[in-house]
Amino acid sequence: MNYLQIAQAYDRQSDRLLEAHYAEDGFEERLQAEIQRIDEQIRKGDETLFDEFTQTLCDNDLFWLAVGSGADYLPYRQQAIEKLAKQRLGERQ
Repeated sequence: MNYLQIAQAYDRQSDRLLEAHYAEDGFEERLQAEIQRIDEQIRKGDETLFDEFTQTLCDNDLFWLAVGSGADYLPYRQQAIEKLAKQRLGERQ
């Protein structure tokens, strides 16, 4: 096996582990609840969470392309919130 094959095998194994983790009972419900909680806190102006959210959103180049072209950026906002929710759920376990 060369390094590329080893890296690909590792990526496949990591993907399987993540899928198993996300398939866990109740994960989807907890994820949706966390997404809703984060969205509400951002709208209320929670500065700590807002900074974290802004950093996650700003790391996405597609967000900046959407802003620059005048396109709808709401899907990227939702992706950033979902990413934060998954990180927070992962930290709790």
